[in-house]
Amino acid sequence: MNTVLFIIPCLTDHLPNAWANKISSVPLDSVYDRFLHSSTAHKTNHFLIQDALTEYLKLPDDIAWARCGLNASGIRMRSNNWFKLSLLTQLGVTNLRGHMVQKMAEDFASDFSFAEDSIVTTNGDWFISLKKNNEVKSTPIWGLRPKGIDPASYGLSGPDALYWQEQFNHAHDWLKTYSYNSLRLRQRYDPIVDFWPWGNGEQYEFDADVEYSAIFSDNAIIRGVGSGAGMSFFPLRNSTADFSQMVHNHPNICVVDDRLVSKISDNDLLGWLDARSQIANMLLAPALVAVDQGLIGNVIIDTVNGERFVYNKKFKFVLSRPKFTYSYLPE
Repeated sequence: MNTVLFIIPCLTDHLPNAWANKISSVPLDSVYDRFLHSSTAHKTNHFLIQDALTEYLKLPDDIAWARCGLNASGIRMRSNNWFKLSLLTQLGVTNLRGHMVQKMAEDFASDFSFAEDSIVTTNGDWFISLKKNNEVKSTPIWGLRPKGIDPASYGLSGPDALYWQEQFNHAHDWLKTYSYNSLRLRQRYDPIVDFWPWGNGEQYEFDADVEYSAIFSDNAIIRGVGSGAGMSFFPLRNSTADFSQMVHNHPNICVVDDRLVSKISDNDLLGWLDARSQIANMLLAPALVAVDQGLIGNVIIDTVNGERFVYNKKFKFVLSRPKFTYSYLPE
């Protein structure tokens, strides 16, 4: 029977401790309550988004994440020697609109010659060519918790690691006086404090016996690794209103929605609550209707917090209803 799997990082995990009282006082959207009321809970070993992607997509080691993201953005490259440049606040990775990243990349390249060969996509993904300094291994940002991010090393190793570490240490200082951060502070968003270069692995196409036939995500790198695993791939937003059509074309669907991640990194509680409601009403609600109509057999939510919840019409009565378990970052 058809299955829709939702992978939703930061729905219950990596939450700022200062948000705890507010989250506990704001009721869950009724769609989540309905989902949990007829679900069974299962433990997983997924505590990072990379854990979930590796299991469901059967990913190999040493993926060329950046090349996958470029390919999914319609930019075909013959080389794996590209970094994806992620933007960090004190709380984690944040995303900016494409035109804002483009402006930052232009300003950055005017001060740092190593960044002159850059690509910024319309969705705001920033890639930098390694050129001749390509003997370096990087660490995927999804494989790290915020406390595991070491800005001194940037997760780099190999003969050319020192070169890149020196460049990004200078870039770290550049951000301290970058004018856009003053604007972010006025808007009550946390400033961008650093960069994380990653994604120059070896494998971008791989044989994988994947249960899911299509992946929907607004994250180009996630779409790209889905494509590398042989899945059809599509942008998420404005694509999931008609689950009956989706499951008609693709029996088992994986939906990766990471919009909550940047809300946490920006320390934007109201934005996080609003995005949580959007996921419930725009994605989860029509999926549950499709189950009731017999078009889908199962709806699964993996919270990337050691829990997976399964909703289906075969649900049997249980005395104890599952609940979301929230985990908060230390102060």
